[in-house]
Amino acid sequence: MTTRKPTHPGAILRDVILPEMNITRKELAEILGISRQMLYGILNEEKAVSPETATKLGAFFGNSPEMWMNMQVKYDLYKAAKTVGKRKLNAIEKRRSAIPV
Repeated sequence: MTTRKPTHPGAILRDVILPEMNITRKELAEILGISRQMLYGILNEEKAVSPETATKLGAFFGNSPEMWMNMQVKYDLYKAAKTVGKRKLNAIEKRRSAIPV
């Protein structure tokens, strides 16, 4: 696991991509066919990019849905590891290694 928190895909959209484009958030939500609330949730890093939304983002921006999903998965896994905690993960690994194969 990396020590640096991965960037949420919504932060990339909010801070890098949208400022370079001549499109409002409302227009992007309409084009993608998602609610403004969903888009704002993604941009505010409160909502995850779903496979469906990743597919739409990939089509609109000319990249792949996998790129968007990979960013989301890396972010989610980092958060999950922090939630579970290193001590608990080490205990699980220790118990696994005690099982004869």
